[in-house]
Amino acid sequence: MSIRRYLKAMVLNNAVYRKLDIEMSLNNIKLTANCFALTHPENEKNLFKYIFREMFKRNKVETFCSAKVIFFTDGKHIYLRTCVSDVKIPMAKEYIEISHGQQITGKIMVPLNRECSFNRQEIEEYISVHGEKPKGNSGKKRKNLTGDEAAEFTKNALSSKGLLDVTIIEQQCGPQLSILNIPVQTIDISFSATVGDLELFKTAWLNGIGRDKTYGFGMIRLDGTLFTPPCNNSAHA
Repeated sequence: MSIRRYLKAMVLNNAVYRKLDIEMSLNNIKLTANCFALTHPENEKNLFKYIFREMFKRNKVETFCSAKVIFFTDGKHIYLRTCVSDVKIPMAKEYIEISHGQQITGKIMVPLNRECSFNRQEIEEYISVHGEKPKGNSGKKRKNLTGDEAAEFTKNALSSKGLLDVTIIEQQCGPQLSILNIPVQTIDISFSATVGDLELFKTAWLNGIGRDKTYGFGMIRLDGTLFTPPCNNSAHA
């Protein structure tokens, strides 16, 4: 084979390898984030207040806002996931590799109470009292849900975040928490699904799902997730 043909073959082979690498990266993804835990004080139901006002603000941790961290509690410990780091907090790493079409299982805790908008009659009643249509949060209310209603909501939410064939496996009672100082019961839902859109699901894994993430709901916890211990220098965690 001549030098020219040999070099041409190398170029073609490299192009094929690059294409395969791109296709493999499109079909596989590594979910990774920083994580740490706090003790859940007995009888503490307002996790937003406890985490952001009593823990972060009191200890002058200014890295986090509610948009940069999601969390979950089992009633004894609060587990937090974030993409940022802070030198004051030793953090572990959590990670899991998933691929397009993979069957996954996991859990997600949701409240048996959700925000919904006023119906037509409620809007008319509001207008008769206030003389104008409700605006923003004034036109919304909290509605209690049954376990099956919360499971159906969770199934639909996961289906909109890159998962296919979502199946609810089990429902377990969770700790009582509060949303806007309203006590709410919670359930921890086990599910199985097939990964249909990696990027969409990655966003949901990092940011959580639902409207009540600020209060400790909507964090997707996948079976098979691995953890590395905190580094000595948490700035590099």
